[in-house]
Amino acid sequence: MPSWTCRICLAYVTLTLSLLLTHMRSRHGSDPDFFVRCVIDDCDKSFNKYNSFYRHMTRQHPESLKVGPRLNDSNYGEEIGGSEHGGHDVENDNSNLDMDMDDNYAIHSDQEAGLNDLDELNAEENVSDFSDESDNSSNSDIQFDPDRRTREAARFICAVKERNVLTQAAVDDIVQATDSYVGGTIYQLRKKVQRRLIEHGIDPSVTDDIFEEDMSPFEGLRTAYLQEQAIKAHLPVVEPNEVFLGQRLVFRRRHNKLEEVLHQVTFQYVPIIESIEQLLNGKGIFDMISDGPALSGDGYLRDICDGSLFQTHPVFYQDTNALQIILYYDDVEIDNPLGSYAGKHKVGMFYYSLGNIPHQYRSKLEAIRLVAIVNTIDIKEFQFEPILKDLVEDLKTLSEGYLFNVNGEEVMLRGAVVAISADTNACLAVAGFKEGVGFANMKCRHCECPNERMQTNFHETYFALNSQRKHLAHLREIDRARTDALKKSLKTLYGINRRSILLDIPHFDISQMLPSDIMHVMLEGVIPYECREVLRQMIFVDSLFTLRELNTKITTFKFGQEERKNKFGRIPDSVFQQEKKLKMTADQTWIFIRHVSIILSSLNVDPENEYFVFLNGLCEITSLVFASVTSNEKIVYLRGLISRHLEEFKRLFPDNNILPKQHYLIHIPSMMLLFGPLIRIWCMRFEGKHSYFKKVARQQNHVNIPKSLAQRNKRKEASESIQENHPIFSSKLTFGPCKQLAGEHADFAQERLCSFLDIHVEAEDIYSANWVQVLGTMYNKNHDGIVAFGTCEDNNFLPEFGQIEHIWIVGGERVCLALKVLNTEGFVEAYQGYEVSEPDMPTGLAVADISKLLDHNIYYKYRIHHKFIVPIKYDLSSVIDAWNVRNE
Repeated sequence: MPSWTCRICLAYVTLTLSLLLTHMRSRHGSDPDFFVRCVIDDCDKSFNKYNSFYRHMTRQHPESLKVGPRLNDSNYGEEIGGSEHGGHDVENDNSNLDMDMDDNYAIHSDQEAGLNDLDELNAEENVSDFSDESDNSSNSDIQFDPDRRTREAARFICAVKERNVLTQAAVDDIVQATDSYVGGTIYQLRKKVQRRLIEHGIDPSVTDDIFEEDMSPFEGLRTAYLQEQAIKAHLPVVEPNEVFLGQRLVFRRRHNKLEEVLHQVTFQYVPIIESIEQLLNGKGIFDMISDGPALSGDGYLRDICDGSLFQTHPVFYQDTNALQIILYYDDVEIDNPLGSYAGKHKVGMFYYSLGNIPHQYRSKLEAIRLVAIVNTIDIKEFQFEPILKDLVEDLKTLSEGYLFNVNGEEVMLRGAVVAISADTNACLAVAGFKEGVGFANMKCRHCECPNERMQTNFHETYFALNSQRKHLAHLREIDRARTDALKKSLKTLYGINRRSILLDIPHFDISQMLPSDIMHVMLEGVIPYECREVLRQMIFVDSLFTLRELNTKITTFKFGQEERKNKFGRIPDSVFQQEKKLKMTADQTWIFIRHVSIILSSLNVDPENEYFVFLNGLCEITSLVFASVTSNEKIVYLRGLISRHLEEFKRLFPDNNILPKQHYLIHIPSMMLLFGPLIRIWCMRFEGKHSYFKKVARQQNHVNIPKSLAQRNKRKEASESIQENHPIFSSKLTFGPCKQLAGEHADFAQERLCSFLDIHVEAEDIYSANWVQVLGTMYNKNHDGIVAFGTCEDNNFLPEFGQIEHIWIVGGERVCLALKVLNTEGFVEAYQGYEVSEPDMPTGLAVADISKLLDHNIYYKYRIHHKFIVPIKYDLSSVIDAWNVRNE
């Protein structure tokens, strides 16, 4: 069958001219001696650059790009392209061609072809003859939808580019390679179908329309512009709004001279109502939200809906299905923070998440969505009011109720902000408070706290708490000040810079809905500060051990499999000599505080040592603050524990000041009553969202980085909304290599499943997996991982721990763990963990359904003086109590 041949490499043959142009661009477009002559319709133009040749073809011969194979073309075999320094003449002899294509769809000479290839050529000649006799045959029954092809191609391009954070050049290469692969595959399929039709005496031309239209699936999508237009036309894109802020004079280099020009200052706002509608249209999202909040009903606090704020809020009190909007703000350095451009391209990121999404899915990064991006320098110049104006207007609309279009139906939903999560400085800035508490007389946004009282009072009742009414009164007093000096004095007294636009958000209480973030307060504030002082005392004052000995223990400590990726490293001398913080990430600090008592014990530090006891108290506070389930009783206990801990700090370190973040600890119990477990609204997962934008930023120019990031994000969120399985649910269940159980292994699994879970299943339906990931938690066998799978009534309802021996997949989706049960001896205060031991007598393996574990974290046991300790991630006492209540 005649086709287009590349005369530059003499190897590539394709059925359409458009594919040939793609090949010439990718393979020969950058050749320094590129030369091609146009021979279409007796055109004698020649070109030394591919771009010129391409423009000529698209402008002068567009009809040739739309047609299929060159059947009965008298010019077939004439020169299409070649090198002006010596092209080769190739005779027009079809018998010398092998139409079987290799990976590059190249054509080889007949010296490499066999008899089968000659038979295929003969069949092709018959097909051509048959086609000539059937030109008038009707193909009206075959319908082709070009929009379908374009729609699917646009979805493919968008998903591949944004899920993998690819550059446009990489996408173009994928499009070209995929186009060639699909075209070649369809061509081979077409040959086979036509031969089979001829064998049965059927006119093969009836298949022309079927194959012809799909030969090039990315036709019309070969440039970034065309791809963008197709994505807008076929995907539910939420277009970011470029909002004008003002103008400033900047210097620009023109003609090797610096000139002062007027620059338009803008930022990117993603309409939150449209974004929520796009999210609700994702498969399974609306059904999950419409089920309503999962209220505990047993007195325990598990999520936002169990807090007093939700239960008394004017919107949620009337409509429990109203959208619970959690906003987040942070300034992000998108370039290398240690590089020469550090600070130059810092941007303010605004995200939101819906508290209606169950917390096990809300932690997925896909559940966190972009609201706005603005250059940090513009925030400092124009403040937050013009930046948040459109968001506030949308929130006002949501408060009254908005008619969403969800899966083709209209649904009326209300919504309100429940909290704004941010680090301390970001919270102060967006709320209009003094950003550096050192410049304010009042050091806390939650209460009236001068520095002197902060150093001596450690209970919330000792301070007058702020309220919305009191804050508005302070603002009025500042506005009525008759002199600038008085106004400045009042601002310093109350710690207020300006009136915040947050006050215009319906039902937003600025004194309650800006909670202190436990990640920044604990993991990046209190824990590094207090641990440094304790270690300094033990090493340099009491000489209990040396820094070298401590670092040796740290580097040789055998962390559990899942803890190794975030393990902390050596502690440098500069931490103590130059008053620097412990150089750890938040994850590393969390692991450090859980293991520091074990490491100190290995250095023979007496557990009765008062500094060891103080550090143990910090560990206990941490476990209670990060609890996933809590109760009013635990919150009351935590309040007293914090007060005693701060008093002990001042006793042990009288020369050290109580820092503002230490003071914020006294307000955390009240926040837990308002919002439930604070881990449900912390900043950790929001900050994880930054990684995507940092990756994208490395691929973009920095002329208008907010726009570049917003444009990439809009395509990412659009591609997520059309997936059959929304990424929020993507890692609900993933398992590694599996094998079917047989023989005695299958019999054993059947017996255990029946005994413990009353599961009756055929042996062929049981598979063994090396690992399984459920909702982001990885369970491995043979890695010494331990799970808390229940409680023991005969042992004061202590948690039962089991070491994972086998992972069984039952019926294709139910995951069961075969566990070697450990004896729980009790809770050890000194190590904030449970002591476990091996059973005296073999007890066999217990089996637990992974969805019904007491706690879904993976733990590990560590030897301490002939004991095995399992340090816990957070307090399990409320988890155990709630478990027992539900299983009564």
